[in-house]
Amino acid sequence: MIKTNKSALVDISVGGEIVSPELSGGLYHVDETGRTFILPGAGGIHYNVWVGDRAYGWMAAHPEPGVSVRHPKKESNSALNHLSCVGNEAIVTSGEAQEEIGIVVGKGSHIGFSEGLPQKHHLIVQFPESVLSRLGIGDKVLIHAFGRGLRIERHPDVEVKNCSPKLLEALGLEESGDGELVVPVVVEIPSVMMGLGAGFYPEVGAQDIAVREARQRDELGLGDLRIGDIVALRDQDHRYGRAYRHGAITIGVISYGDSPVPGHGPGVTTLLTCPRDGLRVRFDKSANLVRYLNLEER
Repeated sequence: MIKTNKSALVDISVGGEIVSPELSGGLYHVDETGRTFILPGAGGIHYNVWVGDRAYGWMAAHPEPGVSVRHPKKESNSALNHLSCVGNEAIVTSGEAQEEIGIVVGKGSHIGFSEGLPQKHHLIVQFPESVLSRLGIGDKVLIHAFGRGLRIERHPDVEVKNCSPKLLEALGLEESGDGELVVPVVVEIPSVMMGLGAGFYPEVGAQDIAVREARQRDELGLGDLRIGDIVALRDQDHRYGRAYRHGAITIGVISYGDSPVPGHGPGVTTLLTCPRDGLRVRFDKSANLVRYLNLEER
């Protein structure tokens, strides 16, 4: 077992509410072929999208599993997004589903097609199917934000981002003979394939895999990509912003599905990042949040 500073972390509450989808800017939007579309996307309550479902193939623009949670006040929403981690417990504190429990499964870039302003970012929380029908827009959700400041002993070059101790422990990280951390991933993705989200803080939102063409997806091994899959981003350094760095590696989780907007695609929430030797991948097709967080699967 790897050792961490888990005992030094603070478990603090942050909160928000389930927010409605938004259509901002022009009503119609355009895909890479020039066709216009109006499709559901982020925001609201998704009744038939789950962690473990396919990342590609939806008639949607970034379908998310479960619900989208955001605080209406900009500064409070910043805290909600920066402090919460994948694997944190979420508790409904108002409405018919009060006291029901869900889990943070990722971070969304923004709701609607407006610019990705801080007040537009949100968390993605999955609840059991039996709870969804009792949730409503505006229901308040409290998050046990536990994980910010997490460090792995003897691996100072590996930075933890958005990963709760619960998820980090469940990943079953091992140390290789030469001292690198070995992480299970479904697939590696070249840096050149990463789109929307480059340059922004990795503590907020996600970065999209900008691969739309089916043959290219298959060549890269992305054809069967699922929401919740753990993936490796080659030559991506996410310590101080999502940036290209030769030899760096970032580990993330697929948090939402594809979008027809150019430069968009399935979103990757950052979990671990290292600018040089320090992380090594082990391919495992079952490396998914369903397994690591014991999530309900359809």
